[in-house]
Amino acid sequence: MTREKQTTEKPIKVDAATDRLVSELAYFLGTTKKSIVRDAVADFAEARGRGNSAVADGTGNAGTAGDGGGTGAARRADGSAPAVAHERFDQLPLGERLTLRRGELLRAFGDHGASNVRVMGPLAIGMEADEFELLAETDPARGSDSAEELEVIAGQLLGAPTTVLSSTALRLFNPAGLRRALDESRPL
Repeated sequence: MTREKQTTEKPIKVDAATDRLVSELAYFLGTTKKSIVRDAVADFAEARGRGNSAVADGTGNAGTAGDGGGTGAARRADGSAPAVAHERFDQLPLGERLTLRRGELLRAFGDHGASNVRVMGPLAIGMEADEFELLAETDPARGSDSAEELEVIAGQLLGAPTTVLSSTALRLFNPAGLRRALDESRPL
């Protein structure tokens, strides 16, 4: 690729749902989002009879998933991808769900005036859990319903029961409880 072409290329922008899907695929396959998109475009072009020359691996050579630039999974002799068992998102351990949806969760909380999100309970120390426990600084102007709104948002994004404590409310009404919650949590 020439230097001039590199400086004029524009990034591809996708909607949040597609970005989430690509992120999850990259995580499950142990590769990068760029590789997922490159392989998908190559498969799309190949399915339409254009071969794999439609996708370059950045060096000007045609790239395929089996040449080291793909998903890391070896291709079969016929060039097709091997069958891989994938878990559904709601079957993943809670820690992995939190890792996958961290950015989206922080953006959604930010949109509702929350910040300084922390993980509490067993997940804070790397153990398995049945539900999420989060601590977040909430906007006092939103009132006492803020934590409940955040619980609904987190529950929908993470696919599991979620409890959200407001560090703002704890600071005002239970300073000792806030100190304990901060000591027993870690930043998201």
